[in-house]
Amino acid sequence: MHFIVDSKGYFQQVKAGVYKNKRKEKLEVEYSRAKFDYQESKSEFNWDELQNIQRKIDRADHAQGPYPYLESLQPRYRAHQIEGWDGCEEIEIEQGEDQEEDNNEEVIDVHVHIGKDIFAEKNKLRNARGNESEQNYKELLRCMKINKIKKSLIMPFPSPAEFYSQGTWYTQENKDILDITNNEENLYGLLAFHPKDYKEIEKLISIKIKGLKLHTRATSVDPKDLIGRPIMNILKKFSLPLLLHIGTGKEEELINSQKSIELPSAIELAKNEPEVIFIFAHLGRLNKSLFEGLELDNVFFDTSGLSLINKYPESFLANDTISNLPKESSKVLELLIEKGYSNKILFGSDEPYGTSYIDELNIIKKANIPEGEKIKILSLNARRVFNI
Repeated sequence: MHFIVDSKGYFQQVKAGVYKNKRKEKLEVEYSRAKFDYQESKSEFNWDELQNIQRKIDRADHAQGPYPYLESLQPRYRAHQIEGWDGCEEIEIEQGEDQEEDNNEEVIDVHVHIGKDIFAEKNKLRNARGNESEQNYKELLRCMKINKIKKSLIMPFPSPAEFYSQGTWYTQENKDILDITNNEENLYGLLAFHPKDYKEIEKLISIKIKGLKLHTRATSVDPKDLIGRPIMNILKKFSLPLLLHIGTGKEEELINSQKSIELPSAIELAKNEPEVIFIFAHLGRLNKSLFEGLELDNVFFDTSGLSLINKYPESFLANDTISNLPKESSKVLELLIEKGYSNKILFGSDEPYGTSYIDELNIIKKANIPEGEKIKILSLNARRVFNI
């Protein structure tokens, strides 16, 4: 029996069983929640096992992170919730001859958030794991190592921490992205922006910045309103792609407005700006206009958040979805590959918003599609689109 720290920062006992997939054995974990304090559980817990957790946390450099960790595991020290825990389980697995790591498979995640979701915090919203959404880059690097992600494109959370004296958005967040990517070889940046801040954005573009990100809901910007705007000229000047948040059409604050952040508006933008490369997030919420978008030469889609289809379809899917939509996320991917769109889809996790990192990866890894098509989605398409 092993102990791990779960996505809410509590110790759990883990009973592990393995089953085969094509490339490696995946650990199947049954959780037995062990939220405890020392007064009630000192006789039930093996402190040597917990000491091993301490060593792993130290090796992961969590002592430098923004949250408490288990110092000496003395009886006075209570097990507690670790703030900002990323939900990446670290579990000891018995290695078998069928569980060889494939070092030739490179995975690139094109949609990862760094920082804190201020909008969610103010409105007391929780992500699919029941947590407030926040993540620092050291947590991400640990997640990447555990899930064998080679490279990631990082971006700020949707809402900026504060608006600065000059009235700009994401000033500090973008500076943080620059600092992190300049010091971490396998992290690349997407700068977040409001269209009015195009002059500031241009000053920040550097070699590790691989594109821009517009969260249309947080900024209340209708994609088609970007047509002909100065930010489009900056994208053309630096040959940078634009990642767009695509909405469901259920956003309460936009329902009575004249704005739309749904896929058809994004497609209109792409048609009018053919020199700009676009990545539409969340597979366009599987809006009924998805295939129209997939046919455009300058449009790609990421898979971010697709795991939500299995558990929370109402929060993920557009009001008007494609007809005969499969009810399981891997089946959705299989449908798109069957129709010949493997060159147009990029892996994105939307960490830490999805149900889990491994759930997002398994959508692709468990899909019944040729191995070569999986490699395109997991890495090759991202290399081509973002010039990584």
